[in-house]
Amino acid sequence: ARAERRTRVRSAAFRFSARRLNGPSAWSTTSNVTAMVRGEAIRNALVAVENVAGRTGRAAVEAALPREVRTRALAVAPREQYPLAILGEIHRAIESALGQGSLELNRKVGAELARLDFPGVYRAVLWTLSYEDVLRRLEEAWRQLSTSGAVRWRVIESGHAVGTVADVVDFHPAMWATL
Repeated sequence: ARAERRTRVRSAAFRFSARRLNGPSAWSTTSNVTAMVRGEAIRNALVAVENVAGRTGRAAVEAALPREVRTRALAVAPREQYPLAILGEIHRAIESALGQGSLELNRKVGAELARLDFPGVYRAVLWTLSYEDVLRRLEEAWRQLSTSGAVRWRVIESGHAVGTVADVVDFHPAMWATL
């Protein structure tokens, strides 16, 4: 049963779409709402870049960040809340400094970031839950990671899910590529 569950989870396909809200698009920064994220997510994003692209890749991403964003990103406290826009700038920097106009590296960094964010006990808990249970609880997990948006599922089937993350501010295409 354990091997069967592992196969089901790894073969699952996720498809998210951004819903228009608060301006031109879901990744608009013109909203009067400031989405927040824990400093740990910002720190782990830079670690994930280094794990995927090496030290020179991380240095290139850090150099591509605006100076005030770089200063804040390098000094975050893991449990404090910071504007989600900082994480967004990191993903823009990945795309511009390393991605050569493609979002493929953002996807790889997103996969590595998931591995960094779910170590130890979370992995053990995930083994005990079905794929469908994990997806149904994703809305609560999303609220722990971001202060804006809601996960809504249209279809949850074995090995397949179609959902929307709606009411999100400060996300842009490079960030969505990491999901």
